[in-house]
Amino acid sequence: HLAAAALTPAFVATSLGAVIGYVSCGKLAAHYGHRRLVTASVAFFGLMSLVTLFATDMTSLTALRFVTALGLGGAIPTAIALAAAHAQSHQRERTATIVTLAIVVGGTIGGYVSIPILQRWGWQGPFVLGGVVPLLSVPALILWLPDAPARGGAGSPQALFAPGLAPSTVLLWMMAFLSFMQSYSFTYWLPLLLTSFGFDRATASLGNTYTGLGTIAGVVLMALVPRPV
Repeated sequence: HLAAAALTPAFVATSLGAVIGYVSCGKLAAHYGHRRLVTASVAFFGLMSLVTLFATDMTSLTALRFVTALGLGGAIPTAIALAAAHAQSHQRERTATIVTLAIVVGGTIGGYVSIPILQRWGWQGPFVLGGVVPLLSVPALILWLPDAPARGGAGSPQALFAPGLAPSTVLLWMMAFLSFMQSYSFTYWLPLLLTSFGFDRATASLGNTYTGLGTIAGVVLMALVPRPV
């Protein structure tokens, strides 16, 4: 029973938590290992998704979204880096693309699955799904997920600004910033926009699902592009 604008703090907290997770995961992976970080991050955001069921107002929801996003931000780039580390040198870009595609496919499937869940159990339903499924995957990660091959030393962000690399680094960061700003604007506000058009809440979640389908098509095209010789 809140106005749409009242959800802004929760959306901002989610993005902020994810950014902190992204920035921190490099050093954490170098210190504890990629395998441990991925496993711990998945367990953490699964558990915090279940804790979100106890949110009673916008303040508690905002705090829980921030904390949950820390785990998401730690898991996603670490998983991509771990997969690329085990790929052959000429397949690393394609491997990273495939893992990214799996993340998008998971989000798209979640959009479809959430419709009957929302209709039957309300807003709490997707948080149960988003908590139980990651927690069920933790034993498999512990048993079978390999760690990244040992490499000499940990990379430093300062290396991205070495002579000749700084302009490319800044341009890539600007592109990523603008892309994520556009993407998250759609992700957060599209269901609310569709609801204002008269769609019920469950059907409105399909908006992000169709956006995900477009993303999948884009990632598949990237994977099919031949690698320059």
